[in-house]
Amino acid sequence: IVSALNRSIPESSGVTISNAIQTDAAVNPGNSGGALINLQGQLIGIPFAGAENTQTNTQADGVNFAIPSNLVQTVVQQILQQGTT
Repeated sequence: IVSALNRSIPESSGVTISNAIQTDAAVNPGNSGGALINLQGQLIGIPFAGAENTQTNTQADGVNFAIPSNLVQTVVQQILQQGTT
């Protein structure tokens, strides 16, 4: 289930990911890079992170984020054409 769109997610590296999709689909460590699909089987995003409970340093259940597929397509095309982002 898509819980929210256009979320800004700060990463520990200092980079902020904009336009992220928030989902309550299970995304466990090691699942990053999988597919977030809709009921028609179409790719809507690539999971990349889950929310962390800062008090316990554990992943919060049901709060995960994906990069939208249109952004993924743009980056892939740029890499194919230029060899870099």
